[in-house]
Parts: sequence; C-alpha cells; structure tokens
Amino acid sequence: MTQLPAQGYFYPYDSIDELYAEKQPPEFGRLSSVWKLDLPNWRFFHARTKEDIPESWTEPEFDDDSWDLINVPSVWQMQGYGYPSELVYEKNALLSKKTSKLQQRLADDAGMENTNDYGLYRVWVNLPEQFIHRFVYFVSDGIVGHYSISINGKHISSSRSTFSTTKCLLNEALHEGANLISIAVRRFDMRMEKGRLKKNVRAQGAFGFSGLFRLPYLIAESDVEISSVRLFSSFLTDTLAKDVVPKTALVSSLYRSDNDDQLTDREKEILSDAEIRRDAGLNVEVELFNHLPYDVQVTINCRLMEARDEYDLYNLPEHRLSQRKELSDTIPKEGVKIMGTEFYAKLVLPWTDQTPNLYDLIIEVRNNKDEVICVKKQRFGFRTITYSESIIHINDVAVPIHGVKYYEFDPEDGISVPLERFRQDILMMKSANINTIYVVHHPTDSKFFDLCDEYGMYVILQSAAAVLPQTVYSLINHPCIIMWSMTGKRFEENAYLDVKQRINAFDAKRPLYCEIDKTGTVSDMPPFPNNAGMIFGEWCDLCINRRYLKSKLKEDKVLFESILARPRREEDTMDLKYIHQGDLVEYSEQIGVSIAQGIVDANRRPHPIFFEVKKQCEGIKIFSSAEDPSSLNVHNVLQFGATPSIELKWQLLIGGVRLTGGSGIVPPIPAMGNRAMQFPFKVGDFLTSAWAQQYPKAVEVYNQAVCKELLLDIRLTLEKDSLYARAGFELAFYQQVLVDEVCDPNEKDDAVGSVAEDGSIQIIDASALESSLILDEKKPAVQMLTSPAFLYAQTKHVRYGFSRHEGGLCSVKIEGKEYFDGLLEPSFYRAASNIDRADKSYVLSQTVFSHETDWRTIQGEIRFIGSFYEMDGEDFHLICKYTSNGMKGPILVHYRVKPDGRLMATIEFVPKFDLVRYGFRVPIDSRTHIGWYGRGNGESYVDRKESQRIGWFTSLDSPLYHEYARPSENGAHADTKYLLLQLDDIKGLAIKKNKMDPFSFSCLPYMPEDLDDCS
Repeated sequence: MTQLPAQGYFYPYDSIDELYAEKQPPEFGRLSSVWKLDLPNWRFFHARTKEDIPESWTEPEFDDDSWDLINVPSVWQMQGYGYPSELVYEKNALLSKKTSKLQQRLADDAGMENTNDYGLYRVWVNLPEQFIHRFVYFVSDGIVGHYSISINGKHISSSRSTFSTTKCLLNEALHEGANLISIAVRRFDMRMEKGRLKKNVRAQGAFGFSGLFRLPYLIAESDVEISSVRLFSSFLTDTLAKDVVPKTALVSSLYRSDNDDQLTDREKEILSDAEIRRDAGLNVEVELFNHLPYDVQVTINCRLMEARDEYDLYNLPEHRLSQRKELSDTIPKEGVKIMGTEFYAKLVLPWTDQTPNLYDLIIEVRNNKDEVICVKKQRFGFRTITYSESIIHINDVAVPIHGVKYYEFDPEDGISVPLERFRQDILMMKSANINTIYVVHHPTDSKFFDLCDEYGMYVILQSAAAVLPQTVYSLINHPCIIMWSMTGKRFEENAYLDVKQRINAFDAKRPLYCEIDKTGTVSDMPPFPNNAGMIFGEWCDLCINRRYLKSKLKEDKVLFESILARPRREEDTMDLKYIHQGDLVEYSEQIGVSIAQGIVDANRRPHPIFFEVKKQCEGIKIFSSAEDPSSLNVHNVLQFGATPSIELKWQLLIGGVRLTGGSGIVPPIPAMGNRAMQFPFKVGDFLTSAWAQQYPKAVEVYNQAVCKELLLDIRLTLEKDSLYARAGFELAFYQQVLVDEVCDPNEKDDAVGSVAEDGSIQIIDASALESSLILDEKKPAVQMLTSPAFLYAQTKHVRYGFSRHEGGLCSVKIEGKEYFDGLLEPSFYRAASNIDRADKSYVLSQTVFSHETDWRTIQGEIRFIGSFYEMDGEDFHLICKYTSNGMKGPILVHYRVKPDGRLMATIEFVPKFDLVRYGFRVPIDSRTHIGWYGRGNGESYVDRKESQRIGWFTSLDSPLYHEYARPSENGAHADTKYLLLQLDDIKGLAIKKNKMDPFSFSCLPYMPEDLDDCS
C-alpha cells in the first residue's frame, strides 16, 4: 500500500451543525471530529543496529512491557537516544570550503551514531464498530527516516521521510476492538538513485534527527470521501460584479432595495472594515473518491463564513454566494471525480500580511436522496498573486519582500517544534517588521502555516524537487504561501522543468523559485536579493540545550560517548549552555568550525543583528524638510492597513542631555499615507547665543554636555497592546544632528576650555554621569619620576606610569585609584566572528603554513624594542618603538602628557596586509563603570549601526558583551565621541579623539584570544 498525499487537518464531519455548536471555536477553527483519533503515546525501543531489533516485534503477541514510554511528536535523539549528525544550515556547505574530503568524511562519521540506528514504535488502539465500517487512514504530517508501518503484524506500507501530510488506508488489516500499530523508523533514508539503492541518505533540513516528529492520527472517512479541495480567489471589476455577485453580502442582511447601489452603500455602513472590502470570485475544485463498488450520484453545496474568534450562533457571519453552475455529478465506482465551479461573493475582506482576514468554506456532499454523506471545512483567504519583472504583487499592489530563512528547530525538541515556539517566532518577526518567511528544505508543520495565515506573514515554501508536487497538493489553500521553491543536490534542468509543469497543473498562480537555477529557465525569480526584495539570513541558531539533553541520558551514560571517531574533551564535563556544530565534529580542536548562527539564538533571544533588520524594515518612516528640519512627515510605508494608534515622544538633546521635548498621540495613518508635523523650535536660533533666552536650562545643559552637537530624537511607540507587542513597544525611531556645535550660551570667556591637539585621555570632574562633566581648570606642572622599572608623569590629580621593560602606558592613578590592570598595547587583532570561521582565507591563515597573514599571530609576535623620553617645555613626551613581521617598518607610539592632566597618544605604522582593526587595548579594573556619548545601547559596527541611537549611555543599563552560543567578536560601539571610565562618582578618566572625531570601542570580560579559544 502506497502513501497518498493528503491535505493537512482536513477532517470529516456528519453535519454543518457540528461546526457551529460552540460560540468560541478552537484556534484555527480546528474543531474536534468523532472520526479523528490522535496517537500521542507509544512504546519505544531504540535498536543501535539492525541485529538489535527483536524478533516478531510487530506481532500482537510480542511483550513490550520492558520498552520505554515515549510521547510523540518527538525525535528520539532529544529523548536521550543518540545525537543529531550535524547542526548546520546546509549540509557540507561550510565544511567544503575549508576542509579536505577526508576531514569531511571524518566529520560525517563522527556525527553518525550508526548507519543501522532504528526506532521501534508500538501502540494499541481500540476501534469502535462505527470506525471499522468506514474507511480508516493512518495520517502523518511528518516522519523523518525511512519507515515501515504494520497493523496487527501485517506490513502495510514503507516510505522515505515525509514532511507534508500523507495517508495510508488500513482497512484490510483492521478489526473491531484492539488493534496494534507498529512503526519501524530507520535513522537515515533509503532511496533509489541512478538504479542503485542508497542506504544512508540524510533528509535535508532534518540535521540527523529521526522519528515521529509530528503527531500521527487515524481518520475514518465516509463512503464517498472529500479527498481535497483547491481554492483560487480573484477580485472582480465593478462591471462584472454587478452581473454576478449576490444582491446582498450577508445571508443575515434584512435590508432590501430595488437599487443595487443603495444596497451596497447601506451594507458598507453596517459592515466592519468597509473601506477595504471588495467583491470577489472563488474558483473551487473538489476532489471526491468513491470507495464503494458502484457508482454514486452526488451534489455538492458550499457555504462561506467569515472566520471569527467568537460567533453569534443565531446570526452567523455567512456570505451569500452565487455560482456559475451547480455541482452535481456521478462518481464512478472505486474512482475519483474532480468537480469545479466559480462562486461569487459581495464585499469580502481581502487577506494580506497587514489585514489577515480569513474565511471558512464549508463543503457538504449529499446523495441523490438528499442525505448528507460528508461535511468538511477549509480555511482560506481572499488573496491574489501576480508577478512581473521579479516584483510580487499582492491583491494588485507591489509588495517588497523583507524575509528570513526559517529552519524548523527548537533547542529542546529538535525539529519537532511546539506550537508556542512557532507562535513566538512569528510574533518576533512581526515585531521586527519582517513580512516574509523563506521555509527551506521542507515544509514545516501545518500549524505553522495556520499561524502565518492568522497573524499575516508571507511564506516562500521550499521542498525537494521530487516531493514538491505532494507539498503543493497538501498546502495549496494557505493564503500565506505566495511562492513555491524547489531544491536538490544539483540542478537538472529537464527534471526540474517536468516538476514545474506538474506544479502548474495544480497551481498556475504562484511563481516558482529555484535558488540553484543559474540559467533562469526554471525559476520565475532570480536569486535574492532581487527586485522583489531580500532575504536577511537564517532566523535562529541551531543549538541544543545541553542541560536538557543531559537530563534525558540514562544514569550510566555521559555526553557524546556514543559518537564514533570523536575523542573526549575537557569541556564535555563542563556545565555549558549549548551543544552546537563544534561539539559534533572531530576536527574542531584543530580548525575553527563556524556554527549555525542566526538572527536570534536557539532560545529566541535576539542577537544584535535582529535590531539592524528591524531598523531596515521599519513600516513607519520619518522624513524632514530640506528647508526646515523642524517640519517633518510621518509616512506609513506599508501597502495595506493603517498604522495603530501611536505615541510620539520627541526631545532636543545637546551631547545626550535633554534640553526640551514633548509627546502626543498620532492617530492611525492609512496605508501609504502620511501626516505632517511641525515641531516648536528653529534650528537657526542655536547658531547664536540668543537661544539661551528661549530655554531656561540652556546654560546648565550646555555645561553638562560632553559634546555640543544638537540632536533631534523621536520615538514612535504603540499606544495600546497589539497582537505582537505590548503598549510602549518601539515601532520606529528617528534621529537627526541639527547642528554640529551649538553656540556657547555663556558669556564669552577666553579661559574656558581648550581643544585637544590629538586623541587624548584626561581627568575630569564627574560627580554624576550626566552632570558637571567639566575639565579640571587648575593646571599643575608635569613632574617626571623614574625608577629602574617605570617612568612616571605626575600632575596634580593623576599619575601616568610607563613600563621601561614592556613599553607603553601601564598605570593611570587618579587620586590614588588605579584604573589600569595591565599594559596599554598597540592592537591589530580582534576575535573571529562566526562568519570568519566559514571563510577559507581566514582559516588558511591560521595554519602553520600561513601564519604570516594571521593577525592573531602577528599580534602575539609584536615586540617592544625601546623607548625615548624627554620634557619639552611643560609637556612630557615618550616614544615607544615596537617591531612586527606584519608591518613595513616599526610601530611607533607617541605619548604626550600635558600639565592639565591630559595624555595624548598617537600610533604610527605601515601594514603589509589588510587590517581587520587597529588601535589600543588595555585591561582595566573590573569595578569600573563606563559611560559614553555615541551609539547605544547595543553593539554597533561601521557596516551595521543604524539600529542603535545616538545618546549618552552607561554600563549600568547597557550591555557591553553579547553572549553567542560559540563566543566570538562582539560588543563594539561605533561613532563614539566621548568615553568615560569611573571608579567613583567624583573623578573619572575621559577618552576622546582629536576634534571630537568618532571612534569605536569595546569593553569585554574576555581577551580576544580567550574568545577565539573557547568552543
């Protein structure tokens, strides 16, 4: 018996009354059916080899009392039986760039517990008489691994891994009462390839997990079964609508008029969201299967309901339908019949990502005696798709793709992802303004697509070319799916064109995307990024919760002991958080292995890149007038749906210190609309000292500010809770530097302040991080002190110490408090990022043959070779000289200590190779508090910084270090103009660059070498 494609969660009912018996239906409208029986609890046996499989285990007489109990859906690797074989997005995509074929094979063997690894499942099911008299199917939405199904000891079916809904008829082996269902799942697939049987085929996107990873169930169908329904919607022109749509929209409408326009106007007054409603057509194709040995004459009736969270059972939101032709025909004995027509409805609500309105089509089949044979319900949305020049149009409107790649994964359940994890992912994406999910390798659980339908999310759905037609058959009615995608190990044009032709026979509306098609002969869209939009990257890390998996091991087992060719490591016994790809491969101790690192971590905590994606995808944009920066326009750039009610908060800041501001409520802005706003300030006023007369705190704010630029800061937040975020959630922000340096509102005083001649470190009076940040105006002379090991430059409040033996600044003492905990060194090296570890040139530079280009090696081989010091007038000068194989000549560092306590440091060098970073690094006292004026409060780099606002930030409320599953480069803060180190609330050490030019800094609890060496 072969596995048949089926539509997910397409349950049979006996009457329409069953569907609307309760005011509040279950989520997605999935009402329970008496003809559906879930199978969540099984007996389980893990056979490490085929020889370990017990004899006659599929027979009813076999005693399985000693077997473990296991709940499904689940994968057995996350229940303590082995490990996934790889935790990478694309199999061997990263390995092949930096390893030999031998190393790849070693890695594969290490990840493969055993090629004959089996999971055996048994469950007893009591079937009542009425079940047996119908046609009973075993239905599964997903089994990963080659599997065989037996009923009461009789083999029924075998199949490769399945990721979309399939069903298998069981009647020939069933009987009334207790029935035994047995399923053997082989860890890896078997399939024919070029006439040869391949036994160890890994299902793409399964990562080596195996088992019943989606809930199986039994369905008892009627004699004439509604096998599937295919729905295609369209929107009607006014001329066509007048001829075909019903006179009234709703069945419950009591309004009558001889004038059609009056009817429409009246209904628009009483219907919700009337401004977006449209007249529509619905093409319906119903596939019927007759199980009986004789022909059956049937009639199909359809009803259309708006999907609601709660129904008035006495006034259902049913749309009146007209139809092109009646659906009556004869179904041949034991045969299939497809019956179709087009229905028309008035004033329906379109489905989009911003207006996810859904409907239920109720399909009722009656025989020639007008008796109900079967009733089924299909949820869908009125939505059209067209594409032109690689641009997607939804409901005739061009929509840009802002997407992420999505791999079905959970840190505790593997690829058996719970519903609430799916929901969390979609709501997080909505909060980041992501509108498209590119589901790669295979379809996710049907409930995931239900969530995308419900919350409004576009989906590009990928599947292997060989099974894509089955995927289309199962999921065709989800409005969220706007594009199909197929993949494979290699591009085979003729085979792929044949698959495309089969798909177009089912669905000629959606475009087909083939990422590996470089010719454009199969794919309707070029690779992303393209005119349609862009895919920002993978959504989540592929990492397992180490503690959870350890808790599932038997008492006599330890982590990783069953992985072949993998030696024990010191960190295996450590209480670490995750298991990632670096833990599964043999060679990770010798060569850096990149892990599958996404936009959020495995537990869905956002990585810094999340906020950059959110900023790029903002649905609300603010633009200022070129003539008047105080005149701004707030634009809703989304194609559908008005903005929610928004609270706008604005402020003028000087060096991060608030001068003035206010707030107000912005009413909803219609789709693609805008709202003009005039703010109560004039930029020109700040170019003279007259602005002090308008702002009472002008002098106080100016003196307090460490930087004198004038910044307009605007935040747009939700006024009320929404589906995806709480009130107060930031939808967008806007900042603009209005004046680089405002005019001093104080009276002119030539003695106030002086401009640093170079990058400087200076002592300041810092009684509070946001007040009285002024220079110490007393300027004591510099005193030079010497000892055999150190040189000291002493001013009134600060003493700088320099090492004679190691060279450079090693001590900064401010009134007896030491700020440094080591040597200030020239720095040309940073820790590797995860992307670096996937880069061939980076990995090559770490080998013994290419150390001369490795900046870590270069950093470690920098040698101090001497220094020279002198007093030049009132200033102390010290020049330190270093040698390095990575430089064309010496590295020179010039220190200059001024009498007022400022220290200026200049570094000079000529590199032989491209730099990854340059500057200084120094250990500091761990008790130091840090404040800075620049970008915060998260990390920012020159190539991704727009998501971080400009202002004054402190280490007390801003993260300085971001935890990745595998430690890597992080924590930089770009566009910094002022950095303050404090050990108390009175004095501090200020660092800035010449002319207040921006620089970048990071302050981490680890050295770069520590981050690189930690797995």
